Amino acid sequence: MGFHINESHLGPGATKKDVGEAIYELEGLGWEVQYGDGPTWKEVLASDPDELAAFEADLEPFIRG
Repeated sequence: MGFHINESHLGPGATKKDVGEAIYELEGLGWEVQYGDGPTWKEVLASDPDELAAFEADLEPFIRG
């Protein structure tokens, strides 16, 4: 089950390079993440609160703000 992230998900000033680095790290943690617009983790993981919380915890270090 994969989903997408882009600059808007990382916050103000995030670049495509930042997103690429986040995707690389998140894939290393076992997440199926792609760059761009499409289903987000919030949509894909909506039915599984534990997975949603786990992904958001893994994403947190990359969020600017």
